[in-house]
Amino acid sequence: MKKAIDKTRAIKLSKMVFVTASVFLVSCTTIENPEDCDIRCIGGANKRFEAENNAMENKLDKIDEENWALSQTLNEEKEKGVALLAEEGRLKNKLRAQTVELNELRKKIDKALALKKIAKSEHTSLSAELVAMQTITDKYLSFSNYSPSENKKIAKQAELTGRRIVTLNDKIDNLNIVNTSIDS
Repeated sequence: MKKAIDKTRAIKLSKMVFVTASVFLVSCTTIENPEDCDIRCIGGANKRFEAENNAMENKLDKIDEENWALSQTLNEEKEKGVALLAEEGRLKNKLRAQTVELNELRKKIDKALALKKIAKSEHTSLSAELVAMQTITDKYLSFSNYSPSENKKIAKQAELTGRRIVTLNDKIDNLNIVNTSIDS
């Protein structure tokens, strides 16, 4: 833009030739009758051209300032864009990590639910077995009309049943603990 202004100024100035000596010799091409041209015409034209040139230089300076401000804004926006891209990448990596963690937790929950189902089934089975054992024990203890050898068998069977009942109660307690921990 500045080159175009300088070229325009040079063309305008080349149309007028100033010769300075003891007497001003003037040739003015901007007026139809060069003989009508005098020093005032040249001086006025020169001032007009200088004013136009100054106005154009001021416009050029203003445009340069605007361009500089726009380039600064563009650079700032580029930096923001780079920062946003970096943040986006970091968030995507975090999301991937959380997705992996979530999938692992889902697998653990599925496994825990399967264990709970098995534990509940075993709990039901052990509870039924416990009731059966207690019924058998009650039956053995309610009859006292047996012979001494039968009483020994009954006592042995009652002792085994009692141990089995204790074992079953321990298993049931453990299953209750497992179910409680799975629920929480």
